[in-house]
Amino acid sequence: MEEYRSRIYSQYELLWPDQKTLFDEEEALRWGRYYLRLLKDFLPKDKNSAILELGCGTGRLLYNLKLMGYSEVKGVDLSAEQARIARQTGIDVEQRDVFDVLSENPETFQLIIALDFFEHFSKDECLRLLDACRDALQPGGRLVLQTVNAQSPMGLSCRYADFTHETCVTPGCLRNLMTLCGFKDYQARERAPIPYGMVSFIRFVLWGIIRRLIWMYDMVEVTGTTYPIYTRNFIGSAVKK
Repeated sequence: MEEYRSRIYSQYELLWPDQKTLFDEEEALRWGRYYLRLLKDFLPKDKNSAILELGCGTGRLLYNLKLMGYSEVKGVDLSAEQARIARQTGIDVEQRDVFDVLSENPETFQLIIALDFFEHFSKDECLRLLDACRDALQPGGRLVLQTVNAQSPMGLSCRYADFTHETCVTPGCLRNLMTLCGFKDYQARERAPIPYGMVSFIRFVLWGIIRRLIWMYDMVEVTGTTYPIYTRNFIGSAVKK
């Protein structure tokens, strides 16, 4: 691992001053209210499906999946501190290199999720990561990624918000990479506001207006794009062939 990565990842929690030392159940549930709605179409119907989260952080997603009844959830994170916090949920979380975990579990998982993770790798590493995820998935298993959107007007602010971000792709570029690495049935969606209260409803309406204006600009300049996705992060998902 490069020196700058080792230095930052060994103290990653210090970069976020509001990082707590104990698992925050209330915050995790609030976070999960949004993400479970965003990801629900990608979750397996069988609650005994093996699910792995790469770069699981403090375990918010894993905790919410456990509450939904998924019994075989597992996480891995390079940060010892974040893995320690995540283990407070009682979920199996390893503090290890993801490539080691993936290589040791061929055709094991029905779902692999990595949120805000893909962008931390170089181009060569991104392809290696996709290959490793494919090999660790069962036939027909699904990979779900959330990553920085190079197509968004605000994409650069997210791309450079973290010094360890190495790669930034468009939804179309991610489709090509996943196809190259043995995936099919690619889907992409915005990480947009979802209405579940008054404030979120207002954000939802305003975002609809803003994205329409961005879409019109896109249409005028280059007659549009295959994936009109404009949030600074987006979700990309595909199934192992």
